[in-house]
Amino acid sequence: MDITVPKSTYLFRCLQREIAMFKSQHEIIFSDLKNADAYFEGKQQASNRTRDVLRVLGTEDKAPRTWNISSRDVNMSASVWMQDLINRIQGINQVAQGFVKDIGQRPIWLGGLCNPEAFVAASRQEVARAEKCAVDSLELKVVISESPASSGSEFTYH
Repeated sequence: MDITVPKSTYLFRCLQREIAMFKSQHEIIFSDLKNADAYFEGKQQASNRTRDVLRVLGTEDKAPRTWNISSRDVNMSASVWMQDLINRIQGINQVAQGFVKDIGQRPIWLGGLCNPEAFVAASRQEVARAEKCAVDSLELKVVISESPASSGSEFTYH
């Protein structure tokens, strides 16, 4: 199924929100680490927030809650969390760098999105629009595999 994604579509707006959430998360993390660096260099005193970030990273080996995009508690070490964040940012960067026009033709890591359910809903709306049918008449088929095999007639998620 060949689906083009103009800027006024559900899918484009959904992906814009994803990108905005990652950008906001990046700004929070960068600010916290910049403040921690300034504290270590003796350029400023540590605020309560900076002390909390350093405590959680240093003694609990976790990412601070303020760094999580979702409200769910993430139970992984700070280093594993950081690698997961890097993978998610790389995935969203693919989308931000022109990947949007190829949506439906290339795999997408749904687990790497902040709101995968919104992406699925938006993609269903796009397919319904392209096929000129009701969203309720669509059938969602999920195949979990290491390498997606596409027959060309389905919307591919990875």
